Amino acid sequence: LYSRPSTGQTIKRQTENLHVDYYVARDFKSEFRGSALHQIEKNVEEDYVSNVRNNCWKERQTKTDLLYAAKVYRDDRMRKKAELMTMDNCRELDRLNNLFRGG
Repeated sequence: LYSRPSTGQTIKRQTENLHVDYYVARDFKSEFRGSALHQIEKNVEEDYVSNVRNNCWKERQTKTDLLYAAKVYRDDRMRKKAELMTMDNCRELDRLNNLFRGG
């Protein structure tokens, strides 16, 4: 199982619940069904959410550090850089949280 295509894992799948993409080997479908497939998808989603959560934390920390440095050094360039950060992982985490809440 891989989050990107790699040698041997070229078949793209998506988890049923959160629609997380992952890649598997050709014979995956014949080997994994029912509860085994459910457990694999659960693991894929847990890994994905954990990764997004960690990356969001890093984005927030980077933004906080930039804003602090901009304030200390009175640097508008740093402030603008912080304000323009896209925070993609934090947006994705919000989307996932809304899904969990049924939103």
